Amino acid sequence: MATAVAQTPQAATASAPAVVHPQPAQVPQTTFAQRCVEDMSTLNPTKSQKYAVYFQVASIVVPIAILAIAGVAVFFAIHALIPTLAAVETASVGVQLATLGLSSVAIGSLCFGTTLSAALSYLFIKAKSDLNRANVEKGEKLLTEYRQVQPLSHGALSASLRALQVPRHAAPEETELYRVLLANYNLNARSLEDEESKLRRRLEAAQRIYLLASGTGEEAPFAEYQLYFRRWGALNQQDVVLRQKLRTAFLLAVMQRPDYSGTRKGLYRVSQSPLAFQQLYAAFNDPRQAQYVTFSAERPVLPLSMQQVKEMPTHAIAARMVQAMPRA
Repeated sequence: MATAVAQTPQAATASAPAVVHPQPAQVPQTTFAQRCVEDMSTLNPTKSQKYAVYFQVASIVVPIAILAIAGVAVFFAIHALIPTLAAVETASVGVQLATLGLSSVAIGSLCFGTTLSAALSYLFIKAKSDLNRANVEKGEKLLTEYRQVQPLSHGALSASLRALQVPRHAAPEETELYRVLLANYNLNARSLEDEESKLRRRLEAAQRIYLLASGTGEEAPFAEYQLYFRRWGALNQQDVVLRQKLRTAFLLAVMQRPDYSGTRKGLYRVSQSPLAFQQLYAAFNDPRQAQYVTFSAERPVLPLSMQQVKEMPTHAIAARMVQAMPRA
């Protein structure tokens, strides 16, 4: 008689074949510089201009269509209420007034809702149209900058990088990549110059208003009221200049580290406190003054204060950003 031999759980486990789970393939990350090249290759201002025209036409046609539909709905609503009003003509005055009031509220609500929908549709489509038009203008400017750097040879491109104090030698196979980065940098540098010019004009206007406000003429009270808005506008423009300077420095940092695969917002963060608060922090030696720009780095990187961003050259800010980039 055969004897059955029972296997222990340990023996059964030992005899079972090991299950090997396949490891997912590592997908190489696209660098920021490569994404710039891809965006340049797909840039088509003519097509975007058509979309901008479509949005502009839709911002007029859609609200008119909504109002037309509302007019038809109100007409049919009034036409449907006429038999009801005729039916309650023999009723008491209270019933007549209640019926008329409810009918007026219903028609008024319909008109208000439709008008509000038309207004919101117009604002939404117009905002889309303005954004698309701004993107078209930016794309055209970027293409103009690219056409200027496209004829540059590898040697001329390396000379341009040295002039920008980029401590990196571009390899011959990186020529096209650095052309695109240089075009983006030139566009941002010109935008920085334009914003700085706007800031100077606002400061000069504020100074002229200040001279009027400090006088004793009849226009002094009004000038003092106007001076407040001029100074506030200059402060807001100063914030625009500093943020644009950081964007320009970021492109210089990418030129030094073309292997960086992150984003600009993933590298540093600008304080959300108004610029007036930042100046108050500096005046009272508040520790928060040194936290105007903080970095998201694997290792500690000193933040930048508002005064440092104003005074440091762009390439020095870029060097700080390179320190915050992850090691290759």
